[in-house]
Amino acid sequence: PAVGPLLCVLARDLGQLGAVLKWHAETGTGRLLVVYADLVDDADFAKAVELCRAAAVPLGLATPRICKPGEEAMVTRLADLRPDMMLVRNLTALRLLRQHAPDIPPVADHSLNAANEITASTLMALGVVRVTASYDLNVAQLAPMAVMLPTSALEIVVHQHVPMFHMAHCPAAGLSKADNCSRCGRPCRKHRFHLRDRLGVDHPLIVDRSGRSTVHNGRVQSGAGLLARLRALPVMHWRVELLDEEPSNARRLLEMYAGWMDGAVTADELVGRLKARNPGGVASGTLDFA
Repeated sequence: PAVGPLLCVLARDLGQLGAVLKWHAETGTGRLLVVYADLVDDADFAKAVELCRAAAVPLGLATPRICKPGEEAMVTRLADLRPDMMLVRNLTALRLLRQHAPDIPPVADHSLNAANEITASTLMALGVVRVTASYDLNVAQLAPMAVMLPTSALEIVVHQHVPMFHMAHCPAAGLSKADNCSRCGRPCRKHRFHLRDRLGVDHPLIVDRSGRSTVHNGRVQSGAGLLARLRALPVMHWRVELLDEEPSNARRLLEMYAGWMDGAVTADELVGRLKARNPGGVASGTLDFA
């Protein structure tokens, strides 16, 4: 790449978003390319657009993971807010965006499962400007895909709590004795929820705007230990996904990854710091599968 790696950050609440923007303003780092907002309420999406415009930071709004018949308005309302781009997570959202707001660039998320250059090229032919690599690939499998695509076409998630499954049932709603969001006191907005497995590991549970739940792996997946191999790929865009971190912790995480990208923090140092901050553990996940 002609320039160094660029950082894409996914924030899941306005506190995290504010921390990202403040970090960017105070450090003056040129690493931040875009902030994706994966929020819950329409008012929060509108506020996110306002905050990012004021900070002159490009913003991408994340569509719902699932879009059933009759739910198309959830996508078009996001497009009406006129973000700089949209993080599309299903083909319905991509089609709606092309029809409703063809001037807003779509970025394909991992759920569109681009596991080879043929799929990536097909999505780009449909108007996608950048494709997030499928989570099924390890570093060795990413390499041939990366060299077959333009340098700016691929985005790799290097830090995340991997989403393990989605469900229409919302465990949080049981606390309000309600069967849908309209009759629920929405404790999910005030508290953090986890599902504890038989080994005692807590897996974060996030409820979306439709009342559907996503269970994320309690162990952080990071590419930090694979620094040399990842940096050898002709890829410019690297994503860090926040989950339920407090704003101060979100900032520290970005500082660590920015230092990693700039060479100020070694791979071993980054892995050590991540392990110290994540009681659930840190793994390379699919990136290091044989």
